[in-house]
Amino acid sequence: MYAGLNKEEVSALKEVTKMGFPPKSWFGYKTMGVHGFSAVYPGMVGSDPTYFQDFWKIPGYLGFDDATSLLKARIQKTSVIKLAIAQDQAVKDGLIPAPAQNERGTADAAWKGQGLNEEGKIAVAFQLNDQLPAIDFLGGDLVILSGDAAGKTLPLSGIDDDKVILGIADLKVVGLIRPGDQVRVDNSNFIAAQTYHRHQVPGKEYYVWDQFRNADGEPIYPQRARLLAPSFTKAAAGVLPSGKFKGKMILLSSLYDREAFPWNADWYYSRVRENLKDQTDNNIRLWYTDHALHGDLTLQEDPTRTVSYMVLCSRHYVILANG
Repeated sequence: MYAGLNKEEVSALKEVTKMGFPPKSWFGYKTMGVHGFSAVYPGMVGSDPTYFQDFWKIPGYLGFDDATSLLKARIQKTSVIKLAIAQDQAVKDGLIPAPAQNERGTADAAWKGQGLNEEGKIAVAFQLNDQLPAIDFLGGDLVILSGDAAGKTLPLSGIDDDKVILGIADLKVVGLIRPGDQVRVDNSNFIAAQTYHRHQVPGKEYYVWDQFRNADGEPIYPQRARLLAPSFTKAAAGVLPSGKFKGKMILLSSLYDREAFPWNADWYYSRVRENLKDQTDNNIRLWYTDHALHGDLTLQEDPTRTVSYMVLCSRHYVILANG
């Protein structure tokens, strides 16, 4: 799979593979997007803002050590808002996909109903006075420089000619933006976030981070003052996973999962074994669904490559219910 790649591309692909990304799951690279990273990214910026300055200025960070290719992908463009684009128009223009018919009431759709533009419709994109460069833009920020929303930042999921497409944004802020407001399209922080994991080396039980340790087991890159993952996990789940539980459990994972990598389940199983020791096999089973992705969709993007785990899950529920 490294055929045709340059040295830098080979290094990046090896790194993400060692982190656990299933190589066979790359078949969907054109449509997979950034998954949950768009939700994690704002929390990273808010929790460790100085990292995003250090990345470009201090040795040991990719933005300083080897910025050549990064600068080609970096955009810092100041412009002016020309027009707010509502959802219907954005779909018509091909900026965003049409919402699914069953989207109403879902968590993914909930954020879309909070902010309104002057026409009483949701603004999901903006047209600017200036053309934007044609780069591979995976995400970034719209920094508001003037107007009622001055000082605020909104996440962007894409750019297209002279238009910017919003990510999961605070639509109360979106509603404050008016034509004539000055803004900056900037993906500097988003680029920096993509190697943040190098500077967050956890305990040795997280074996995929071994690639970032030297022969003595010490981190090879500068480390941040604290690990963000524990606080993020507590915020999402309430507690840190310990492997301690009462009862019986079937632990499920998917071998094509691009978001919760297969080793995650093995990691938790190892924590259970530390606690239950020789009783482990009496209380937990680790089951993998081959060729299944992360999402709970029965309709597969490429049914010749992947399967849904939904039917399998329903059988598991029966097994658990019957003990």
